[in-house]
Amino acid sequence: LKMGACASENLGAGEGASYQLLLLGAGSSGKSTICKQIRLMYGRGLDRGLLQSFTSLIRGRVVESMQTLLQESVDRSDSKDSKFAVQPENTAVAEAMLELKIEEDSQGLTEKVARDIKQLWEDPGIQTTYERRSEFNIPENVDYFMSKIEEISDPEYIASTDDALRISSKTSGLVTTHFEYNDTGFTLIDVGGQESERRKWAAAFKSATSVLFIAAISSYNQWFYNKKK
Repeated sequence: LKMGACASENLGAGEGASYQLLLLGAGSSGKSTICKQIRLMYGRGLDRGLLQSFTSLIRGRVVESMQTLLQESVDRSDSKDSKFAVQPENTAVAEAMLELKIEEDSQGLTEKVARDIKQLWEDPGIQTTYERRSEFNIPENVDYFMSKIEEISDPEYIASTDDALRISSKTSGLVTTHFEYNDTGFTLIDVGGQESERRKWAAAFKSATSVLFIAAISSYNQWFYNKKK
C-alpha cells in the first residue's frame, strides 16, 4: 500500500469483477482521491492504520509547503518586489525553517515548529506569495492544513477522513480497488500520473473495460509538475 493511494483490497466484489475501470491523468489530478471516496461510499471506509499513514504524510507536507512558500518569497523579493518579503521580525524564524530537516516519521513537527509555521503563515509576505501559487508547484489545500497546524502537531493527532481526502501523494505502479454497486463488480485501476510512471500505463490497457481520464478543475491555471511552462 502506498500512502495516499487506494488499497489493493476487495471491498465487496469477487476476484472476477465484471468491469475494469482504468483511471488515467496527470500527477495530482485526483485519481487516488476518487479511490478513497469509493472506499468511503461503497467499502469499509478508511481504517485506523491507513489514517495513521496519512498522519505522517500530512505532518511532513505542512513543513514542505511552508519551505516552498519561503523559498518563493525569497526568490520574488530578490527581484526588488518587497511585498513578497517576510517581515523583519520573522526573518530569523524563516531562515531556521528553510534549514529544517523533517525525518520520514515527521517527528520533527514539534509544537515549537508548529508555532513558527503558524507565525510565518500569518506573515503578509507569505500570504502575498501564496496568492501567486498558480505560478509554482505547491500541493492543494495548503490553507486547510495550515489552519489546523496546532492540531496536526499534537502527538495524539490522527488524520480524520476529511484530512485524508485532502492530502495527496504520488502513486507508484498499478493500485487496484475492488467494489460492488447494484450487484455488479468493478475494479478501479489507479496508475501513477508522473511522466516516469506513464510507461506502465500500457500494461493496464489490456484488461481495461473503460478508461476514465481525470483532470482537476483547480489546475486550469497551474504549472505542470516539474515544468517551467
